[in-house]
Amino acid sequence: MLFKANSKKYTSQYGGYCVYASEVKGRKVDINPKNFEIRDRKLYLFYNALGTNTFDLWKKEGAD
Repeated sequence: MLFKANSKKYTSQYGGYCVYASEVKGRKVDINPKNFEIRDRKLYLFYNALGTNTFDLWKKEGAD
């Protein structure tokens, strides 16, 4: 119900692709829906597989 009333509020940044890969690497990479951050009321999603957690890289490199 809340989503239908204001779907833009719940839309992820970067088209639902990994924030780190999009912003830092310029690539569209699928995400792990359990690997996310909400910052300033915006949803950011990250890749986390094969030993790479881009959320950790994003925080470490200060890319935000």
